[in-house]
Amino acid sequence: MLGDVSFRQEPVIESLIVTLDLAKAQARAILDNAYEENRSLPSELLSSFNNDLCRIQAALETATCVK
Repeated sequence: MLGDVSFRQEPVIESLIVTLDLAKAQARAILDNAYEENRSLPSELLSSFNNDLCRIQAALETATCVK
């Protein structure tokens, strides 16, 4: 699954995989709670999460272009 990554990158990538799996589970829990409580997530919070996700994506995309 890790492909051709360096020895140094391997534990960091494995940690990110675990973290993202946890984040996906937490997002599903937030969705379940929103439905059960019939209460939407505040749009400001969604915007903050989206900004964080964009920064993560940008860092990973940049890392794929390093020569």
